[in-house]
Amino acid sequence: MKVRIFQIDDHKDERLVRFMNYEHTAKHGGVDPTAYCQVYGGTVSAESLENIFMLCNSDRFPPGYFGHSLSVSDVIEVCEGKDKGFYFCDSIGFKKLDSFDIDKTDHAEMMRILVLEKDMPPYEAEIVHNFRAMQSVVEGNIEPVYFEPNNDALCWCNEEFLFNGSLPNRIIGDVLIYGTCFISGDGVTDEGERDSCSLTDDQIQKYTKMFPHSVVLLAENDSEDMTESEDIDQTLS
Repeated sequence: MKVRIFQIDDHKDERLVRFMNYEHTAKHGGVDPTAYCQVYGGTVSAESLENIFMLCNSDRFPPGYFGHSLSVSDVIEVCEGKDKGFYFCDSIGFKKLDSFDIDKTDHAEMMRILVLEKDMPPYEAEIVHNFRAMQSVVEGNIEPVYFEPNNDALCWCNEEFLFNGSLPNRIIGDVLIYGTCFISGDGVTDEGERDSCSLTDDQIQKYTKMFPHSVVLLAENDSEDMTESEDIDQTLS
């Protein structure tokens, strides 16, 4: 299920409607997109809004999620399918909004990436462009892995992936990476410094095809070898 999640910025909550239900919000000017900032965008393992609520109130947020636990006054965008639209998280259930102008929200700091999880196909996500959000994807301190000759993209992984019990995931360049990692663009700031940046449409397509599956460990005659999985449902054996 492809979604985006928006939450009220405490510094922009002039009408004091953060964490208030729809009835209260409607009486105080309605749902104002200019008070909201985007905290996540991506594909989640959920089939309903209720599933999303439970996921974003669990011990394991979606990789790159950078907000508080999903709460009353938050807005969820379902980006595709029969339930496509914007939904206000109410005290009980969800209220579908007739309109919610995403262009009026604060989403300028979002970075478009490609997440590579173990035994899952690559998927696009939108995360806040800062180190804490990037660290939340890999669940620890980030380490860059350079693999593109022209240096227009790089992979980010957990710098301690060999010591934290992670399972082998993808071969990126010459490095076998364990645990969840992600690919971002690699650009140059106005000050001339290199910095991560959003991937383009072409890059999303390119790296989705380049890294379609995680690897599996094959044990034969007491020897071990790493190969690319032809079936994303295969597990370590």
